Amino acid sequence: MKSLVIDEDLLYRYDEALHGKDFSQYQSEINNIVNVLWNGIGEYEELLAPFFTRYLEVRAVPSLYISYFSLSQINKDYDNVTIEASSIITDIVGKYFKFNFSNDCEYFDADLGLLVADIFASPGSKLKIFIRNIKYNLSSRIAILRGVEVLYLNAGKLHEDFSRISNSYNGLWLTQKKSDRINWDIDQIKNTIRDNIKSLNLSIPNKLLIELIEKRVLNNLEFYLNTISVFVDFIEQNNVRLVISSAVNNEGFLSLLAAAKLTSIDSLVIPHGVVYSFNPKLNNYVTYQGTLNDFEPKYSGAKQIKFRMKWFEKKI
Repeated sequence: MKSLVIDEDLLYRYDEALHGKDFSQYQSEINNIVNVLWNGIGEYEELLAPFFTRYLEVRAVPSLYISYFSLSQINKDYDNVTIEASSIITDIVGKYFKFNFSNDCEYFDADLGLLVADIFASPGSKLKIFIRNIKYNLSSRIAILRGVEVLYLNAGKLHEDFSRISNSYNGLWLTQKKSDRINWDIDQIKNTIRDNIKSLNLSIPNKLLIELIEKRVLNNLEFYLNTISVFVDFIEQNNVRLVISSAVNNEGFLSLLAAAKLTSIDSLVIPHGVVYSFNPKLNNYVTYQGTLNDFEPKYSGAKQIKFRMKWFEKKI
């Protein structure tokens, strides 16, 4: 009997089983998955179109396809497969092939880029959370008394730049309370997404993709819809005039842009590092785009503004 153990080392290279095979034929399938994800959900279809699309298109779904075909080959080559190191993708596909899982199986989703980034995650211990909440509460009260015209989210490196904007406020400091401002009809949205995926003709079993969507999209959906509502509440209560997002592929940052779109105020997207990220679903979505050069992709419908980062100009 031929046996194989997928440990940490093999987890990162079990796709070697497909060495030499061309996967470009599946790219149109992957693109189509992203394009139909939000179809038919109702009045918020255009608003939610940018959400989770880059995570699925660039990271999660290609990984699912590669893992399915790799582990399918391994399933043919070995009589017994035990998984000691895994990820959400390896879990989904491994269970489909009825592989064995070690009781102390380790997970490497963060290392493999398979987590949905959460900028609102609690910072560790109860003491740190308590201190953070006091700090955020005081900052919020001071900002509101002073007046807030600009609401922003900083993905990193731009602290000095944002600090120069008068009457600005860091959206990260907003309390994640329940907001009933918008009736999202979450169950209807989830059911429509499930139906969209079930209707696809795929080269992999649909049930694998549905499980991935359930765990990474639908399980996080209510949180981000509420985040949009929280931003909408703050924008309307404080007469915010502009929102600035320094990331375009993170659902927290997209929530801020969506809130601006819902409240019909201006939005600006800017880079925070040298490598520029682009989300094509933001075409005709944002008002302004800060650009570093003439070569990076431009959003249609957005007015381009030359942008310079303070940290990048510092001498080393």
